[in-house]
Amino acid sequence: MRLNLLILFLLCVGSVCSQTTPGLPYSVSGHVKKTAVFIRMSTVDTDVEIAKSEQEVVVSREKIQQYGKALEVDFDILKSATLDTMPNGELVYQLGITCPNALSINVVFDRFQLKMGSRLYVVGATSNRYIGAYTSLNNSEAAVLGTELVEDSKIIIELIEPKENWGSSKLHLGSVIHGYRSLEALIKRSFNSSGICNIDVNCPQGKGFEKQRNAVAMLINSTGGFCTGTLMNTTAGPFKPYILSAYHCGTNPASWIFRFRWESPTEGADCGTSKASVDGPKDRSINGASLVASYKSTDFM
Repeated sequence: MRLNLLILFLLCVGSVCSQTTPGLPYSVSGHVKKTAVFIRMSTVDTDVEIAKSEQEVVVSREKIQQYGKALEVDFDILKSATLDTMPNGELVYQLGITCPNALSINVVFDRFQLKMGSRLYVVGATSNRYIGAYTSLNNSEAAVLGTELVEDSKIIIELIEPKENWGSSKLHLGSVIHGYRSLEALIKRSFNSSGICNIDVNCPQGKGFEKQRNAVAMLINSTGGFCTGTLMNTTAGPFKPYILSAYHCGTNPASWIFRFRWESPTEGADCGTSKASVDGPKDRSINGASLVASYKSTDFM
């Protein structure tokens, strides 16, 4: 059996791991009208992309699955977005993006440095689902940020800047991931085909393994693929948030999303039966990691 290993260090800022801050986007709360200007991305042929990704799995024998295609862009948000000024002096930037027929969209900022008080959201233009707020707490040494998925074919990137920090943030969009397959449906195709010896972690048989359960994370990379990994450490410390997974999952973890506790709740768990597992929460994630070590030959990073 080939040993698949990847060691990463989850990024934290001070004592606060990179998370989102509560609050509504102004385009959702009604404080500003949603922009009517949308940049149209190139069309993605779903059938072609699915066939290509499945062929790559056959050839490489690596298990990474593709849910989307990364489209390179070059947008400085502060220069490309429409602009509104609020009565309190705040500036609201909105950059609309549409991906024809996409099931989801997520983005990667290859220059990300927010000033204190600035708030960033990614909003579904038709669904009103949103991610954020990202704030200066999400700044990192790598100065990049990858976002979670928004299930919509049109999104609005909304940046709110306080009056005292007008134009001082750095926010450049480097890629847009067109989701041509449902990430959840793609994963369910695997776990709902498991045997009766496979049980969900929240079944009675999982009692006593809560620490191991809580350590597992889904890794969503910046090229439209996903993997899985686990937190690891020694019992003596130093209790740094290392992640162990596979080299083939990707090579730029600074822009990855680490989704924890994506698991069927107790009332929806499949405890060794043929029923389908229930989808889990998607709001427990950490943004970004730094590379610690790598060795391609053993699929170790």
